[in-house]
Amino acid sequence: MRAPVVMAKKLSRIARLSHRIFGDVPRELEYREKKIVDLFTRRPIERDVLDYYPPSLRQLNVLLRNMRRLGLYRDEHLDFRDEMAAQRKARGKGPPERGQGKRAAKRKK
Repeated sequence: MRAPVVMAKKLSRIARLSHRIFGDVPRELEYREKKIVDLFTRRPIERDVLDYYPPSLRQLNVLLRNMRRLGLYRDEHLDFRDEMAAQRKARGKGPPERGQGKRAAKRKK
């Protein structure tokens, strides 16, 4: 009487393992669950959508940086970062000048 129960457990474990190995869904799914599985098994989005950004992003950044330096373009985030760095330097929070750090002070004694 114990043999069929043990065999059923083994068969179910073997079936579960084969589903994991071959990428199948391990159990019957409802409609919504099948939609999610189909969504993830589908091919990725076409290259047209993935190539949305221009390929020469580095050149664009250099161009915008030069335009900002000339005053033709305003990047509020970089303006904010520059202002914060200037405020830190005014408070004396920046790195020490060359030869003025702790190790240099130890050597001078």
